[in-house]
Amino acid sequence: MATNQYGPNSEATHHALYNLANAYRRANQLVEAIAAFERVYAIEKLTAVPKDDRNHMITMTQLASAYEAAGRAQEAIPILEPLLVRQKAKLDPDHRDIMLTMVILGRSYGSVGRTGDAVKSLEQAAAAFKKKYGVTHPDAQGVIIALGNAYVKDNQLEAAESTVRDLLTALRPTLTADSPELAKILAALGDILLAAKKFPEAEATLRECQTIRDKKEPESLTTFISKSVLGAALLGQKKYADAEPLLLAGYEGLKKQGAKLPPQGKVRLAEAIQRLLQLYEALEKKDEAAKWRQELDASKAMQKPEIKP
Repeated sequence: MATNQYGPNSEATHHALYNLANAYRRANQLVEAIAAFERVYAIEKLTAVPKDDRNHMITMTQLASAYEAAGRAQEAIPILEPLLVRQKAKLDPDHRDIMLTMVILGRSYGSVGRTGDAVKSLEQAAAAFKKKYGVTHPDAQGVIIALGNAYVKDNQLEAAESTVRDLLTALRPTLTADSPELAKILAALGDILLAAKKFPEAEATLRECQTIRDKKEPESLTTFISKSVLGAALLGQKKYADAEPLLLAGYEGLKKQGAKLPPQGKVRLAEAIQRLLQLYEALEKKDEAAKWRQELDASKAMQKPEIKP
């Protein structure tokens, strides 16, 4: 680090920015977090921190993670790919840092359409987490759900369903009937069943999920997402009267987040609008359908990430 105690590239500045970046990340203020992590990363490169220094590699992981969370996966991948090579050369094979990099890289691959690479990376990460921590560990659960999502994107629907069902079978005996953790797994399985067009099974799974979320977290973003997905399961069965209030409630809950809606929430909002469009087209309500078609166009425009020049 630079010798100037309080200069722009000093160790004190580096630590202050690092702490600030982490605070922004925890608060989900991604624009601010990215700017701070980019400055930390720049200082480390300018002051010739070794590329295989573990703290430097952690900075790279955190910057890439912030990019991925902000819908900028295409900027995360060029950081993560060489990082993983360095980590494997420097750290033990089962080191947590390596596993986390594989998870972020897998999700990033999925976001840019590299579905086969996403599956491969997340399969390796899931196996490593399960071996080191066991399937009941919260981090292992998150990776397994991410793997299920990757299988869906890669059109491996049977693998997706069996992966998340196995997780549900393993964890259900350890969770209370109204556990938010149980709801999270049920929601993941419901998404998969919906993608597979197993609408009655999706409905049953998502109703259990929704009962928990309505009780435990009625105003959360995830609750509104699962309302829309449950509505989609009913829509798939042509239960239009039952689907409509759920689809509308899911849309309204997502829409009221406004600018606070995270990138993945914007994707979910577009899906909620698409379902309402499908509903009113099926009901042959042309004026309503036209309104939602216009809303869908506006929502898709919101999904485009801001790329730094």
